[in-house]
This record gives sequence, structure tokens and C-alpha cells, in this order.
Amino acid sequence: VVDISKPIRLKDSSRIKTLIHWLYEELSRETVDEKAITNVFYLLMEAVKRMYNTDAVPIKHVTGDDSINAIVKWLDDNYLSQPTIEFVSKKFFCSPSTLAHNFKKYTGMPFKGYIRKKTLEEAKNWMRISNLNITQICIKFGFCSPAYFTLCFKKAFGMTPKEYMSQVKADKKRSVGSKKRGR
Repeated sequence: VVDISKPIRLKDSSRIKTLIHWLYEELSRETVDEKAITNVFYLLMEAVKRMYNTDAVPIKHVTGDDSINAIVKWLDDNYLSQPTIEFVSKKFFCSPSTLAHNFKKYTGMPFKGYIRKKTLEEAKNWMRISNLNITQICIKFGFCSPAYFTLCFKKAFGMTPKEYMSQVKADKKRSVGSKKRGR
């Protein structure tokens, strides 16, 4: 029986070895106690996190909605840094291929596509609320060229950034005009 009631101390290498051995033995069985394996896994990952002083985020398994939701939430907060699938998979303790497969399965879009969509949505928002031009928006959001930004934008929203900015200006003029008439 494995004691998982207390945290692992970094100097307690024999306990770490015991837990790893137990985990290996448990995974070798035909019937597996998933809850026990998950608890031991968490305990070991917390020990690794403390040992290497990383900012890794332990989650259950990258196979279910909760795990993907945690990753999506993290991406929503960090997409502007253009994280790679390798970086995120290390942060969430899974392989890049598992993350790619499950991300697409649960979100309906590939990992890179999700980051591009979030980036384009934020760029579109900035185009609406700021006075930056298209080239400045392109640079701010990490696109390699205005032409590539235009291509991605048109694919996502059905119009070019220039067309969108013209539409926003027209909407603002109409809005100001209707306010003046309403006085």
C-alpha cells in the first residue's frame, strides 16, 4: 500500500523510488486503480515541480474536457506570446502528439489554428478601438508581414483588414450622425 497522505520531501528519494515502482507495477496490471494512479501521479509531479522549481501546471490527463479546458484557459491568457505545442505540452505534462490530438478532438480546431484565431480576434478588436494602422497592428500581433496578416484576416473574417477598418469608420460616422440627429 502506498501512502499518499503527505507530500514528498525532496530529500526523500527512497519514497520517490517506492512511488515510481508502485506506479509501474500498478500500470502493469490488467485492472488498474485509476484514482490511485492519478493521486500518485499528482504527488510525483508536485515533487518534480518543486525539485526543478518550474511553473509547470499539473493536471489530470490531457484526454478529457477538464484538461483541455485548463489548456484553453491558459492559452487564452498567453496566446500573444505565441506558445508552441512543445512548450505547452511540457507545461501540462503530456506529449505534443497527445496534446495535438486531444486539442483538436475537444475544440474542433488544431492547436496553431486556435492561437491564430485568438490573435486575429484580438487584432480585429484593436483595429476597432485603436488608431493603429494595419502595419502597426500586424507588427503588434506578431505577423511576419502585412500581406500574410491580410491573408489570414480575410480567411478568418471574409474581408481584408482594410475593408474591415473602412466598415468600422463608416459605422462610427453613422453612430455619430444618429446621435447628432437625436439631440
